[in-house]
Amino acid sequence: CCGVPGDSYGWAIAAGAEYRTKIAGYFGRFIFGAAYAEGALSYLGAFPFATDYVVDSDATLVRTKGYSLLASYEHVWSDRFKSTLTVSGISTRTKTREMLWAPSAVLATAGVEYMPASGLTVGLEGNYYRDMARARYFGIDGEKSVAEFAKVKMYARRKF
Repeated sequence: CCGVPGDSYGWAIAAGAEYRTKIAGYFGRFIFGAAYAEGALSYLGAFPFATDYVVDSDATLVRTKGYSLLASYEHVWSDRFKSTLTVSGISTRTKTREMLWAPSAVLATAGVEYMPASGLTVGLEGNYYRDMARARYFGIDGEKSVAEFAKVKMYARRKF
């Protein structure tokens, strides 16, 4: 029945690319990223609803599997003004003999920054978050949970 779980190693792989371009005389860049992990979820990004592994009822270590994706575009409109749009997502899955736990999340961000003087930047950023989770225990589907919210923030930073 029950014993001490053995050792298990997690692993992850990640890849990304950046493509710089010139549109309407100004510079922009596209950034893409993807990662996959088993038992090493910190490589996917911060995500509080999943753990690297669980111990099954027969003392087997079961690694959580997951992936994350990111796409972003930054456009420099002038020496003093730029805008950014980013969308990212993460999905994980832990499956044991009696349980399935599958949380996921999406984040979308849009922002602008203005540099009125050397070393001074002011910005405006809007974020939309959506967290979803579903579970199955002993063959019974749990309620699907969804939490979402949006926020807008203004900031200023000074380089000394």
